[in-house]
Amino acid sequence: MGGGLLYVQPVFVQSSGATKLPTLQKVLVGFGDEVAFENTLQEALDVLFGGDSGASTGDTDVVPEPVPGEDATPAPTQPGDGGTAPSAPSLDYQAALNQARDALAERNTAMQNADWAAYGEADAKLTEAINRLLELDGEG
Repeated sequence: MGGGLLYVQPVFVQSSGATKLPTLQKVLVGFGDEVAFENTLQEALDVLFGGDSGASTGDTDVVPEPVPGEDATPAPTQPGDGGTAPSAPSLDYQAALNQARDALAERNTAMQNADWAAYGEADAKLTEAINRLLELDGEG
């Protein structure tokens, strides 16, 4: 896409309900040195590309399932969506985003080099960064 690789990873959590079905919680996207971690693909692309990405993902009406213990009403995440824009990300959140970005780059390099041991290590780092982002997102 545009001379680069757009990385998209849905992040699922296992339901604590009777069905134990996984629920889409967030979407991680990366392009070049930029990453975004949002509730929907549309939001993530808009954040990644600094506004309206121009993409139509079909998930603009999706309301993410709340994590048990969180308020069921999601906070507005974009200016003009019925509320105010969120405050700037915390330093911990930004650090976790940076870790995810670095892990994505390491994983892509390892895949290009067919170094599957390094790929596995980078994937573990990415998983750790995503888990930290989910923890921090739950604190907000």
